[in-house]
Amino acid sequence: MLLKRLLEIFSANDQPKTKKGELSCKECNFIYDNTLDECPECKYMKILTDRSFDEMSDGLRLIRTIRGERAIKAAKDMGLKLLELKAEVSDEFKVKYKKLQHRKTGEIITIGDFRADGGSEWKTLVNWTSRNPSKFFSPYAAYVIPKDLKKGECVLINDVITNHVSGRWNQGDVYRLSKSEAIWTGRYFDIDVSSYAIGEFIG
Repeated sequence: MLLKRLLEIFSANDQPKTKKGELSCKECNFIYDNTLDECPECKYMKILTDRSFDEMSDGLRLIRTIRGERAIKAAKDMGLKLLELKAEVSDEFKVKYKKLQHRKTGEIITIGDFRADGGSEWKTLVNWTSRNPSKFFSPYAAYVIPKDLKKGECVLINDVITNHVSGRWNQGDVYRLSKSEAIWTGRYFDIDVSSYAIGEFIG
């Protein structure tokens, strides 16, 4: 019920027009890329509907991340403590991929390794290209800070806002750190990149 009420408050009344490759969310009217599994606006609004912000993961307190102006405004209206940061795009990151379709079965697969570049039974739908994992649907992002979080406490962030290199592949891929342990300084999170970095590998 809370999600429905939040969407009623923050959704637009007019129906925006979609372009090729876009979808319009039936819940909030937000237009988003059709390659996404769900509406990103609703995804982060749903985080706010669970009032339990003391979830633990791997023995550490889990810090939730919300993205988008709508979710941040809703969080403020709910009286939540936030650490707002700008989600900046870095051209350093890239993850390559290619989409193939089996000529007989119609199965579609996505590969990311040059060595797995299918045989004659596969046709190319999308030739080798890359995506930038630092590009999010909105530059507005915030961590939801538990009001009893103590200075020096170690936490786990499942959706890191700032850009840090997690690892590199000699095929050209540069991976972004998405999950990390961090120390709360009282004003910001000191990200421990080594806690979840994948490092460099060859192959």
